[in-house]
Amino acid sequence: PAGPNPFSTSITVTEVFCKCHGTCTTNATLAFEDDAGNAMTHGTLTCADAPTLGKVSVSAGGVLTAGESVRFDVTNTPDPATDTYEIGYLYTVAGLDG
Repeated sequence: PAGPNPFSTSITVTEVFCKCHGTCTTNATLAFEDDAGNAMTHGTLTCADAPTLGKVSVSAGGVLTAGESVRFDVTNTPDPATDTYEIGYLYTVAGLDG
C-alpha cells in the first residue's frame, strides 16, 4: 500500500503523484485503488523523471474510510533494477474546512 488513512474519519484522495529516480527508460504507469480494490478514477499517471513530479487529479472513487489504505498497480513494465520511485497522494479530511 501507498499508505493508510491516519485519521479516525474518512478522507478523500484528490490527487496522486510519482517521480522516477534512476535510468527511467520506461517510467512506471500507475493505477490507484482502495484496500477493497475499488479503483480511483484518474487520468493516466506516468511517473516523471526526477525532479519533475507526474501528477493527476482523482475525479471519483477517492474516499477512504478510517484506517483504509491506498494501493496501486503498475500497468506497464519499468525496470526495477535501474529505477526507484517516490509515490504519494494529496487528500482532504472529512469535516475540516480550508
